[in-house]
Amino acid sequence: MSGMLLVATGSVSAQIERSPAIQGAIDRGATFLLSRTARIELGQDSLAALALIKCNVPESDPSLAARLERVFASVAGNVFEPRNDHNGIYSAGIVAMVRSEEHTSELQSH
Repeated sequence: MSGMLLVATGSVSAQIERSPAIQGAIDRGATFLLSRTARIELGQDSLAALALIKCNVPESDPSLAARLERVFASVAGNVFEPRNDHNGIYSAGIVAMVRSEEHTSELQSH
């Protein structure tokens, strides 16, 4: 089956039933990320936003909303504008992943 590519869209995390131990670990990870509000590199900020989205943190949460605002501000129209040169490709990839999430589509228009 060479040449086959499987692409999944949407949030898989909402469809998985988890054990209490796994859900507890996810909740602790989300709490940790939500407590880290200092400005960080765009790629790290985007990765934290993506993790919070996958943890089903509501986009109305102030920490996630601030991260999403910074992620969407890095794209003008359809052009990605990295904050610096040393990690632009990494940041662009993570920003694209965040922007591909279904429930963030209404935020992208701002």
